[in-house]
Amino acid sequence: MEKRELENYQSVPALTSLESPFESALESVDDILLKKYLLSLSDYEIVPLDECGLSTERQENIRLFKVTEMVYEKEGLSTDKFATLFSTFSNKSHSIFLIIDSDGNDIDLYLGINTNGENISANKVNRALESTFKSQFPGIKTMRVMQHQTEKISEKITNYQHVSSYSGVAFDRNEDNKKNEEFVQGLERFLSTMEGKVFTGIVLATPIPTSELSDMQKQLQAIYTNLSSFKNHQIGYTLTKNENYGESLTTGTSQGVTTSTTIGKSETEGTSISNGTSKSSGISQALTAVGAIVAGAATIAGTGGLAAPAVIGAVAAGGVSTIAGALTNKQTSYNKTQTNSTTLNESETTGNTSNHSESVARTTGFSTGDSKSLTLTKENKEITEILKNIDEQLTRQKTFDNTGAFGCAAYFFSDNPYEVEFATSSYRALVSGEKTMLETSATNVWNSEHSVTPELKKYLSHFIHPIFRYNKFEESNIEVTPVSIVSGRELALHMGLPRKSVANFPVIEHASFGTAVFNSSSYEEKSNVIGSFSLGKIYHLGEEKKQNIDLDIESLSMHTFITGSTGSGKSNTTYLMLDKLMNRNIKCLVIEPAKGEYKHVFGNREDVSVYGTNSNFSDLLRINPFYFPEGTHVLEHVDRLIEIFNVCWPMYAAMPAILKEATLNAYSSVGWDLITSCYSGESNIYPNFIDLEKELEKVISASSYSEDTKGDYIGALVTRVHSLSIGLNQFIFTQDDLTDEELFEENVMVDLSRIGSSETKSLIMGLLVMRLNEYRVSQANALSKMNEKIKHITVLEEAHHLLKRTSQEQSGEGSNMIGKSVEMLTNSIAEMRTYGEGFIIIDQSPSSVDIAAIKNTNTKIIMKTPEFSDRELVGKSVGLDSEQIDEVLKLPKGVAVVFQNDWLEPVLCQVTKYKQTVEMFKYKQPIFIGEREAQKNMLQFLLGTFSGKMRDAELLKNSLGYIKVSSLSKAMLTNLIERFLNENENVYENLTKENHVRLLTEIINIPTFEVQNLLIESSDEVELYHKLNKKVRDRFLTGTEDDIKNISLAIIRYYAENDIDFHKLYHLLSEREGL
Repeated sequence: MEKRELENYQSVPALTSLESPFESALESVDDILLKKYLLSLSDYEIVPLDECGLSTERQENIRLFKVTEMVYEKEGLSTDKFATLFSTFSNKSHSIFLIIDSDGNDIDLYLGINTNGENISANKVNRALESTFKSQFPGIKTMRVMQHQTEKISEKITNYQHVSSYSGVAFDRNEDNKKNEEFVQGLERFLSTMEGKVFTGIVLATPIPTSELSDMQKQLQAIYTNLSSFKNHQIGYTLTKNENYGESLTTGTSQGVTTSTTIGKSETEGTSISNGTSKSSGISQALTAVGAIVAGAATIAGTGGLAAPAVIGAVAAGGVSTIAGALTNKQTSYNKTQTNSTTLNESETTGNTSNHSESVARTTGFSTGDSKSLTLTKENKEITEILKNIDEQLTRQKTFDNTGAFGCAAYFFSDNPYEVEFATSSYRALVSGEKTMLETSATNVWNSEHSVTPELKKYLSHFIHPIFRYNKFEESNIEVTPVSIVSGRELALHMGLPRKSVANFPVIEHASFGTAVFNSSSYEEKSNVIGSFSLGKIYHLGEEKKQNIDLDIESLSMHTFITGSTGSGKSNTTYLMLDKLMNRNIKCLVIEPAKGEYKHVFGNREDVSVYGTNSNFSDLLRINPFYFPEGTHVLEHVDRLIEIFNVCWPMYAAMPAILKEATLNAYSSVGWDLITSCYSGESNIYPNFIDLEKELEKVISASSYSEDTKGDYIGALVTRVHSLSIGLNQFIFTQDDLTDEELFEENVMVDLSRIGSSETKSLIMGLLVMRLNEYRVSQANALSKMNEKIKHITVLEEAHHLLKRTSQEQSGEGSNMIGKSVEMLTNSIAEMRTYGEGFIIIDQSPSSVDIAAIKNTNTKIIMKTPEFSDRELVGKSVGLDSEQIDEVLKLPKGVAVVFQNDWLEPVLCQVTKYKQTVEMFKYKQPIFIGEREAQKNMLQFLLGTFSGKMRDAELLKNSLGYIKVSSLSKAMLTNLIERFLNENENVYENLTKENHVRLLTEIINIPTFEVQNLLIESSDEVELYHKLNKKVRDRFLTGTEDDIKNISLAIIRYYAENDIDFHKLYHLLSEREGL
C-alpha cells in the first residue's frame, strides 16, 4: 500500500461572525430583563380596558379608608412595620394602593384595596388591611370612606388633564440607621415640596404569586448560565501536519438460512378536546422567552459562525414571539385529537447459520508532526454588567421569599402639566437610591392631547395598572405595564406614610409604656388585700385598649401622689378614686384650699359632711388648735403646733422660742401641769389665741431684748396671733370645735377656697393633719393595734401650701426652720400608714412640693406636666426613661402615667370619666346672729337682765360662739348657760366677783391700748370715768344707765389689779357709789 499525505487546512473564524447571532438576543435582554421599554411607555399604544380581560366592577372590588392621624412609636422601626404590613398581603391576589389627594390647602391620605374580581368580600379585605395597619401602628386615627366618596375620587381622577407615571425600585438610604427622627425618605418631604399644589397621586402595588417568583428565579439562573459563555471570548490558531503508512489482509466465509413470517393488525379510535383560559403576570414567562433567545443565540454561535443570517433572524423572531405570549395577561388555548387503530400479530421463524473466518494483518508505518498555536481572550463588559445585574436580582429574590414581591408603580394627576412632571420628579428623588437601577427607573408623561390619555385615566380610576402594546419588533403582540418588581420592604418606601406632621395631617410620636400591669408580689403576699378598683384602661401609643388598670386599695395606705397641669384631669381622677373608696366604706377627708369643687361633687350625698369658712355656703369648720386627745402629752402637742406655725409663718431668730414659751404659758394659765400633762379641773379646758396673745405680750415685755427688737417681735408674732382671734378666724379657731369622730370617722369635705390668706390656709391644713395624726396614734394606743388595714383616706389638694419645697441650706439666722417643720409633717404622714391612714397628695408642680412627698408615696399618678424639671423629677421617681419623660408633656386630658409599689413598670392609663351627676351644693343656711347681738345677749345675761324664756335661752347658747373671750372665760360662760338652760334658780351661785368682772371686761372687748389712751387723755378720775362710760355705750347701745355704769366699774376693777391709776379710780368710785 502506497504512503499518502493527508493535509487539512481549516481557516480561523472571524470574531464578528461569533458575535452577530447574539446581538438580537442581547437587545431583547435590554428591553425585557432590564425593562428598558419603561423609558418609552408614552410612545406605546394602550390596550383598551374593556379588552384586557380584567374585572372593572368598582363598586364590588374597591374599598378605601382615610388616615386622619398617624402615630409612631419613638425608637420604633417604622419602615420594618410598613414592610410587615404590606408583606401580610403579598400572598393574596388583591392590589393595595395609597391615594394622595391635595386641593392646594389640605392633604388627604387614603389606603385601599382592589380585589381584582376575586370571589371575596371587598369590605372584609379592607377591614383586614385597616386592622393590620392599626396593629402595626397603634393609636392611628382612620375614617371609613363611603362608596359614593370613592366614586367622587375616581371621577376626579378621570377629570384631570395630565397624567404621569414613575417606575423604579426604591432604595433605603437609612438602612444602617432606622430611627424615625433621622429618616430622610418620609412622605412628608414629598408633600412639603408639593404644598399649595392641586394634584392627586396613586401608588399602586399588585402582589406577584410565589410560583411566578420561583419560575423567575430559575429563568434568571438559566439566562445567567447562557450569557456567561459570552462574558469572555477566546480565539485560538493551530497548524498540525501528520504522515502514516499501513498494510492489512483479511479472509472469511459465512453461510446462513433464515425464514420469518409476521402478520399484524391494530385498530384504535379516540377523540380528545381541550379548551382553557389562564391569567398571568407574565414575568416568569417573559424571562423564559429571554432565556430561549439567549440559548438559541448560544447554539448558533456554537456552530462556529457557519449559520446563515436567515437562521439567526428566525431564532430572534421566535424569541420575540415567545416574549409576546409571556407578557400577555390573558392566554387562551384550544386542542382537538382523533385516532383510529386495529392490530393483529402472527410470527414464525426458522434459521441455520455456518461461519468460517481467517485473518492475517501486518502493519508497518511512521509518523511525523509539526504544530503551531495562538490564543486571544476578550471580555464583553456589557455582558459582565448584565450578569452582575442578574446576580443582584437573584440576591433580591431571597428578600422576596421573606417579604413578598409586588408589581409597583406611582401615578400623578393634575390640570397643570408642570405639576405632574414636578410631582413625578419629586417622588422619584424621594425614593431613589444607589440600588434603584437594578431595574430601569423611568418617568412618563401623558398630556391632554395624547390619544391614550382617556383610556389611561380609565384604568387608573379603577386602580388597575394600564397595559401597553410593546412594538419594538415587527409583527409582535407584546403587552407590558409600568410596574417594577419590589419587595415588601421596598414597597414600604414607596407607600410609607409621613413621619412628620405636614399641612393638615398630624403625625405624633409616642414613647412606649407597659401594655399590661405585672405585679412583683407573689400570690401569698397579695392574698390578704381587701380588694382593688378599676382606675381606667390601658392607653398605648395614643389609643385606649381593652385591658383594665386596677389599683390595689391596700397599697393606697402607703400614700399616693397625683400631679399634672391645670385641666389635665387630676380632679376627675380624684373624684373617681374617692367614689370607689367610699363605696367600699372607706371614709375620706378632703382638704381643698382652692376651687371648692369637691363639695359640689360629693356634698349632696347623705353620707358626706361639708365644712367651710363661709357660713353662707356651708357649716363652719370649727377647730381648736390647742386641743389634743387623751394619750398625747401637752409638750408633744406644743412641739407639733410650733412646727406648723414655722411652716405657715416666716419666723427668724428667737421667734419660735418666744412663741413656744408663750404657748406653754397659755396652757399653764388655764390649769395644765406641763410635767404630768394633767389638767387641774374637772373637765379639760384648752387655751385659745386670745390666751396666747396675752402670754406673748408678757413674754416679750419680760424679755431682755431691746425695745426695737421687742417691737419687731410684737409686730411679727402678737399681730399674727391677734389676727387669728378676730374676723372670720374667731369662728374657725374656737373651743366649740368639731369632734375627732365628726372629722375623721365620716366622709368630710373641708372647703378652704374662700380664705384669702395663704398663711391661714396652710395653718388650717397643718392643724387638721396634726390633729388627725394625734387621733390615729391615740386610737391605736387605746385599741393596742398596729399595721391596720386601710380605713381612711385624706386628700391634700394644692399640697404646696403645707408641704412646701424649701432650701436645704442653712440660713444666717440658724437652721432651716421651715424645712425642718415640713420634714416633721412628711414624717408624720409617712408614719400614719401603720394606723390604716392613707394620704392622696395632689399638686400641679412636683418641684413646689417637698421631695419627701414624692419619695414617701408608693402610688403615683402623673398627668400632663409642661415643665421639664417637674417631669424629670417625678418621672425619675417611677423609673421613666428620657423618651417617656418627654411623652408626659404630650399626654391628652385624662391620660396618666400610673405606677404602684409592686408593679414591674409604669403604664399609661386612660382614666375613666367620673359620670355621676354633679349639682351645685345645696346648703340650708341657719339663722345667724351678729357679733354685736351676741355681745348684747351675753352682757344682759351676766347683768341679770336676760329673759328667761326657753326661746331666748337657745339664742343665748348660740351667742356663745360669736364672742371673743379666753378659754377659761368661755368655760365659765358655758357652765353658767348650762345652769340657765336647766332652769337652775341659782345661776350665779358659784360666780365670784373677780370672775364676773373678768367676763364683763372680755365680752365688752375694749382693747387694752384704748383704755390706756383714755387714762393718758383724761385730766382726772372723773373725766376718765365719763370717757369710759362713753366707750361702753358705743359698744352696748341697748344697755341701761345702770348697765353702762356696772360694766365701766368692772373694767376699772379689772385693770386696777395691775395699774395704780385704775386702782385709785376704782376706790374713789366705790366710795362715791357705795360699791
